[in-house]
This record gives sequence, structure tokens and C-alpha cells, in this order.
Amino acid sequence: MKGHFSIFGELAYSSVNVTADGTGIGGYGGLGVGVGPLMSVAVDAKSTFQMGLVYTHRSLNNDDDSNDILKLNYLTMPITFRYYFTKYFFVGGGCEIEVFLGGRETYQGEVVARGREFGKGVFPVGFNLVGDIGYGPAGIRLRIAPVGPVYSSSDNIRSIMISAGLFVSF
Repeated sequence: MKGHFSIFGELAYSSVNVTADGTGIGGYGGLGVGVGPLMSVAVDAKSTFQMGLVYTHRSLNNDDDSNDILKLNYLTMPITFRYYFTKYFFVGGGCEIEVFLGGRETYQGEVVARGREFGKGVFPVGFNLVGDIGYGPAGIRLRIAPVGPVYSSSDNIRSIMISAGLFVSF
């Protein structure tokens, strides 16, 4: 098997819908960035297996109240499989495991919660499904997290995150 290492960089827009006890309590949206090493191993002439370790930062604004801002930090471990239709054009899919590192919520300029306070009562590991389409070292990544790490101290809060972004490996 032949493999190589590269650096993965991503700029993504994320939308998060939050519910408590089955009732919608709000949505958040905003840009995020990710960067980290990526290892690719050729499975055969037309496919590769990839693993990485990516630091991800998301800055999200409340859809209903622009004074409510979340800044969240994760360590993301993508595990994907890519199939190459030509030498450069590929589609791929897999999963990501996210570990919540901490963050900060501000409301009207004042810090409401910081650090790992967001994770009280919430399992700090999330699972994302991902899909890629690209050409050469660049592409588009779509992810959905049916149960992601959330930021609140309530035990009954759930979230769903949908994210789309541009990535490049060099």
C-alpha cells in the first residue's frame, strides 16, 4: 500500500438547530475553520482510505438574537474512503468523531459560560456523517451530526448540525 501525509484546511458554514425536551429553542449559524494533518493510503488504483486529526473552531450566532454568540472548539478525527473516477475527480464518504474541547458563549458582549462549562450534563463526544466531492486537492465536504456535543448545562438538550465547506489538502 502506498500512502502520503498532507495538511487539511477547511472553511465551513454550520447551522445548528437546538431542542430541549422535544421543543425547538433556537438555531445558530456561522463560519468555522479547521486545520490539521491528514494521512491517505491507497487501497487500490482507484480508491484511498484517509484518517486525520483536525482542530476545528466554530463561531455561531443565534438566528433569533444576534447578541448571543457561541465560539466552540473541537478536535475532529475524520475517517473517509474516496473513490476516484478519473485521476483527479473523486467522491467520498465516512464519519468524523468530534471531541469537545471547550468554548465560550457571550450575550450582549458579556461572557455567559466558558471553557468546559458548555459540556456539563452532556457527553462531550459527537459523531458526524461526512460526504466529499472534489477535484485534485480541493473539494466540498458536507456533514451532518444527528447527535452532536452541545453547549448547555441542561441534561435534556439535543442538537442537529448541518455543515458544508470548502477544503484543500496540500
